[in-house]
Amino acid sequence: MNYYMKIGVVGKPNVGKSTFFAASTLKKVDIQNFPFTTIDANIGSGFIRIKCVCKELNKQCNPRYGFCTNGFRYIPIELVDVAGLVPGASQGKGMGNQFLNDLIFCDCLIHIIDISGSTNEKGEIVEINSYDPKKDIEFLENEIDQSISRAIVKY
Repeated sequence: MNYYMKIGVVGKPNVGKSTFFAASTLKKVDIQNFPFTTIDANIGSGFIRIKCVCKELNKQCNPRYGFCTNGFRYIPIELVDVAGLVPGASQGKGMGNQFLNDLIFCDCLIHIIDISGSTNEKGEIVEINSYDPKKDIEFLENEIDQSISRAIVKY
């Protein structure tokens, strides 16, 4: 199957990345309530459903990617569920470089965040609302930026 795009599922450990991945792809993966259940990237396929213009044009379409049914287009995507990233991943902390390398060929990223604030920066369970989820956004943006900068300087 030709995929329209490859999407990386990212975030810190133990926030539901594999749960989202399994629901999106219907693929069975190991899901546990502790950090680093996922080590090797999970790869699967799914579809993005959007309204198709064929209904407005009153003409059945034949899309290059996916298919169209009842006015909805189903666009095939490949999802890559990587292991949780922690601060320092871009400097090689843990297996951070390997996990970041799993994202190299992704067209975009979906960042899964524990908005309840019940997991700390390492993915360990803490009291609800005791961790600020905004920190996760900042840390992941920083790790991705650092990883890209290192790759550019390296080559």
